Amino acid sequence: MSGGKIAQCVYDSLNWAWPGTGGGHFACYNQGLSVGFEDEYAADLDCQWLDITDVAAGNYSVVISINTPLTGFAAPRLVERDYDNNVTTFPVTIPAP
Repeated sequence: MSGGKIAQCVYDSLNWAWPGTGGGHFACYNQGLSVGFEDEYAADLDCQWLDITDVAAGNYSVVISINTPLTGFAAPRLVERDYDNNVTTFPVTIPAP
């Protein structure tokens, strides 16, 4: 099973490196991420879920990849200094009904 998440905008929504020191440089009208900031999505934002309707009970691994190259392009959309943290995997158990 695979899915996708299309970001509405990418901006400095949370300063995780230096909390309480002020805002970043980017917003929806001027998109990007500053050093030490993250783009945080609230749980109530639409499409923050995986549809597992037809998935059988069992143990699974959810793999999330971000900033991957688009089909036909050699490089990702966002230029980064380090691409090593663009994939994460975590276990999920779907219980039997």
